[in-house]
Amino acid sequence: KIIATGNSNLDIVRVILQKVGLLGYFPEIISITEVPRGKPFPDVFLEAAKRMNCEPAECVVLEDSANGIQAAHAAGIRSIALETTSKAEDLRAAGATYTVKNYFQITNEILYGDK
Repeated sequence: KIIATGNSNLDIVRVILQKVGLLGYFPEIISITEVPRGKPFPDVFLEAAKRMNCEPAECVVLEDSANGIQAAHAAGIRSIALETTSKAEDLRAAGATYTVKNYFQITNEILYGDK
């Protein structure tokens, strides 16, 4: 349970997580300031997998940008692409494993198989 973000301002990320009640679920946040290259390079996701002592194939990335999807794909990590800021076809072209319109689709369709 690590957040790997393209945002270099970790204080903002922490404030947002605190406001939505999720800060305690993510004991570690990695930003692009801690790795050599930012997205679309896989560095931030590979570092997250390393810190969790996992193989990339054992991880999943939630992303809403084509650059983030490309980074996950390059890392060998499956991705769930949220169609909040990009079109589904652009996210699929970037290598998304799944595309969803919102978080509810993740639980309903991907986890439970409901359509």
